[in-house]
Order: sequence, then structure tokens, then C-alpha cells
Amino acid sequence: MIDPGLAERRAAELRRYKELSPVLAGDAAFDAPEDLVRLPKPVPMERRYLCRMLRKWALGTSYISVCNDVRKLCAHPMLNVDSAGVIRPPTLVIDATGLGKPIFDIFTSARVGARLIGIVITGGNKVRQDEDHKNLYYVPKIFLVNTIQSLLQSARLDFPPKLRDPVTGEDMQAALIDELKSFRQEQAVSAKRGKVSTSFEAEEGSKDDVLMAASYAAFIGEMGGRVPKVW
Repeated sequence: MIDPGLAERRAAELRRYKELSPVLAGDAAFDAPEDLVRLPKPVPMERRYLCRMLRKWALGTSYISVCNDVRKLCAHPMLNVDSAGVIRPPTLVIDATGLGKPIFDIFTSARVGARLIGIVITGGNKVRQDEDHKNLYYVPKIFLVNTIQSLLQSARLDFPPKLRDPVTGEDMQAALIDELKSFRQEQAVSAKRGKVSTSFEAEEGSKDDVLMAASYAAFIGEMGGRVPKVW
């Protein structure tokens, strides 16, 4: 199903943001190497992202209120059409770790108008799919944070000027970078098996809410917008 009007507005918006596509709201665009036309065979195209919005809800806000706000966002026409003008629902990635699982269930029951994927943060170095819930994945934290690091270092994640929380006005780009700087990687050796385990956590007293929210969307984006590959 094609909506030319939405496609035209989408294309105009993509041009405004240097043809980069959103991490937290929308779909992904591709950036072809400049020498593509001179190559005899096609080469992989780099996926690039624009983070158009980051928002914190006030402490104590009910999950029902958050769910309603997100439902309204997911219903926005610009989030329901891709860069080719094809109508399709957005993908919503939610933290389903610990107490996050009941919240994920709330969003599932609420039918927010998006394809839902839940991520449970784990240790280790493997991604696995839940046997009973096929849209639930167990992903090591180091994978999530490294995804953001890689995108920033390769200049594939961009932010519009003055990216601020739409409610509080907080500088959200600065908040994300500050949280990323607070992360530390530590390794420990098992006394029994001699295996090295790696932990990746923010410094004591630091927060990581903004960083992790961005990392969920970026991780799924780097998986091609599809469900994660399990390895």
C-alpha cells in the first residue's frame, strides 16, 4: 500500500537531516560509498542513523501513562511509512529485564500499534531467543553499549541541533554521552574453570537510562531492522 503524500513528506524530512534515518523514531536509511558506481559488483551499504527524540518520564509516572504516550507516538503518520512510501508499523524495542517484563506485557496487551521486541539484558557473550516468547531476546549488555560506541566512532549516529527532552528541556545528547563515559569494563577469572568473564556497568551512582534506551533501538537497527540473529 503506497501513500504518495506521506512518501513525499518523508523524503523531504530525510533531506533535511542529511538523509540520515532515526534510531528512536522511524526507519533506517542507507548510505552508498561514493565509488559504488565504479565497482563491478555491488558492495554492502552502511546503515546510518539520526536520533530525533529522547525523552525521560518523571519519576513516579505510571506505566499506563507512559504506555499511552508511546501509543500516541507510534500512531504518528511519519512513523508508519518507510522511506520508500510503504505503509508499515514502527518497531518498538522495550527493556524486559527483571521488573521490565511486566511492563513489556502491559505494552503487549495495550496493542500500541507497533511491532514489539523485548530485550533482557544479560552477561556473557551470546544472544539467545526465548523459547516461549519469540519476540523476546537475551542480549549481553556489552553488545548493546558497544553498538552505540561503534556508531558514534564511525560517525554513523547523528543528532539534530539542540536535541532536548520535549518536556524538561534537558540536553539529551549530552546526557547520553555523559552516561557512555561513565561505563567501565571489568574482567574476572573463574576460580573453578579459569574462564574470563566480562562485566560492563556504569560507575557507582551513575545512571544509564538514556544510553540503554538508545542502545536497544540501535542494536535492532544494526540487525537490519529484523529480529536479532542468535549466535
